[in-house]
Amino acid sequence: MDIRKYWFGQYVTDSQMDDAFDQVQEADQRATVAVGLSGVTSGLGVAQHYVGTFASPNLTVDAAAGVAHLADGSRVVQAATGNVNCAVDYLGASTAVTSPGQWRGISVFCRPLRVLSEPHAKKSGPPDVYRIQNESCEFIVKQGAEGGIPVYPALDPTMVLLADIPFNYGKTQITTANIVTDRRQDAVVIAGTPHAVRENLLTTAVSNILGWLNGHLAGSTDKHAATVVTTTAISGSPDNLGYTGTFAVGGTVQGYFSSLLGYLNALINRLVATGAVDTGVDGAGYVGAEAVAGTPKSLTVGSVGSQLVELLGYENAWYKNCRVHGIYGPGVVEWNAEDYDTDSMWSTAARDKVYINTPGKYHINAAVQWTASGTGTRLMQIYVKIGASPETALEAGSLIAPSSAGTTTDQQISADYYFPNAGDYFRISTSGAPANLADGYCSAHRIG
Repeated sequence: MDIRKYWFGQYVTDSQMDDAFDQVQEADQRATVAVGLSGVTSGLGVAQHYVGTFASPNLTVDAAAGVAHLADGSRVVQAATGNVNCAVDYLGASTAVTSPGQWRGISVFCRPLRVLSEPHAKKSGPPDVYRIQNESCEFIVKQGAEGGIPVYPALDPTMVLLADIPFNYGKTQITTANIVTDRRQDAVVIAGTPHAVRENLLTTAVSNILGWLNGHLAGSTDKHAATVVTTTAISGSPDNLGYTGTFAVGGTVQGYFSSLLGYLNALINRLVATGAVDTGVDGAGYVGAEAVAGTPKSLTVGSVGSQLVELLGYENAWYKNCRVHGIYGPGVVEWNAEDYDTDSMWSTAARDKVYINTPGKYHINAAVQWTASGTGTRLMQIYVKIGASPETALEAGSLIAPSSAGTTTDQQISADYYFPNAGDYFRISTSGAPANLADGYCSAHRIG
């Protein structure tokens, strides 16, 4: 830093006094330039407007307290959160987009400002002198030309860019999600892949880089891809399994595993039996399996995978069942809703019928509850319809006397029946005047 000397009895002019302070400021700026420090060094983040702790977005933004430096070392100091009006630019012109479908790029900058206070009148010369001239900040809003995409103003060496904001037609508020910081002039901005650095403080940037490096060296993060890690040659003498390649490789880990995969594929191919192979089943599709005879079902030649698929199909065919409940009756009993139905056997379009979509032997079970009445009898029957034949009642009907006059009567019926055709059905019929049905259920489970 250049220095100035004064001596006792010297008559010091104001310009000489100013020169001493100018030298200190210039030395500070030269030191900042010497370490390559420019841009935002702390704070000055831009966000939507808040009133207290509540978001209140409009066409202004809040800029946090912070510090920035220009490329010449000049310092910008914002002591507290400031509100920046983006509805007009620094020249007072409106930033509104005038045409539908168009955009305009708005940029928020900051630049150095001196806040003057404590004025003193001079005996002669220019107007008052302000003894205190503190560092501060002036926010500048600039706008780009209107067009099909947001075009942002160019960077300005006399300012520091804090944020860009795209404006479209009819915009009435700015939210934090609208604020773009891709061009923000932070003090440390280093492009790269897979990592990039954008920080205010050099120590934070170095800490981030050191974290990435340490994670890489420890093998916990940022591991090398197998295609870029080299290895020495590996030789071996595999068994004679029909592998025609050479099991020896140098170069990369990726190349080593590629060679190893060829050997393993040759081994797997030797495990495949002659005949159809279900290669769509991972693992099991590569292990051959001979035909297995059985009654009534058998397994065809193929693979472990294909035979597992056959077995699963046989097993799933057994699990055809349905249970419905609720009562519409008496007479032809109509059910209200399903408890479960694995084969689309019941619908509200035919409430009284349970259809058989998978032929086979089914266990039918039904139960009803009659309203309280001590007179008459209670008859419950199962009717079936097979193919084109008319409905017939099964012999396994249920005829009971009622309980006492003040209590309800429960009645149940069940039967095992073979339905040979898809589309066959059964239904439950009841009679028991003067009593009515209060509740009930019906189920069908495939058993063979």
